[in-house]
Amino acid sequence: MAVDNDRPAIRFRHIGGITAGMDVEWSFTPRPDLSAGAEATLVRILHVWNGPGWPVIGRFAATGIIGPTFVHDIASRTLAGLGAIAEREATQTRATQIPAEGGQHAIPEARQGL
Repeated sequence: MAVDNDRPAIRFRHIGGITAGMDVEWSFTPRPDLSAGAEATLVRILHVWNGPGWPVIGRFAATGIIGPTFVHDIASRTLAGLGAIAEREATQTRATQIPAEGGQHAIPEARQGL
């Protein structure tokens, strides 16, 4: 796995299973979320793979079954899970940065250990 903090992007290669040898890149681009008046992140997921080395049916299996069924589904669920974690952490960070009365920072109840 390689992390490029300047872009930012993460690159890796599947080393096992039916998609062994697949190169994957996740890139992240900050974008304003005009509908919410906040920031958002555009995530681009690129998969590069020649398919399994199966004679005759390899390309059909890759483009007709493996890609749409497994790769798309797993990438979508992974992205949804990472998005939920990022949103939760961003919400918690914003909550701890909101000044309370007297100039002190408010601490959400979940972080107080109550």
